[in-house]
Amino acid sequence: MAPVELDTVHYNVRMSIIYDAWSSASDFEEYNSMSNLDALLLISGEHSEDDVPRKTSAVQTWLLGYEFPSTFILMQKNRVTFLCSSSK
Repeated sequence: MAPVELDTVHYNVRMSIIYDAWSSASDFEEYNSMSNLDALLLISGEHSEDDVPRKTSAVQTWLLGYEFPSTFILMQKNRVTFLCSSSK
């Protein structure tokens, strides 16, 4: 199996989009509910071929260009933490 290569350029640009939207959420009525959050948490479990597409999988693929199963992504105002299983 080929080693995984993450697209860091797109990751940085796309993570900036998330953080910019989060920091200006109070300016937009549809995002106002997330303006006072301390963190955003995305959790994905094991993947099955029978599963319907998940939003967390879509976000991972959009951010990283790759989907990691059993992953925890914690976005705080000053940092992002990834915790992945050792299965991939």
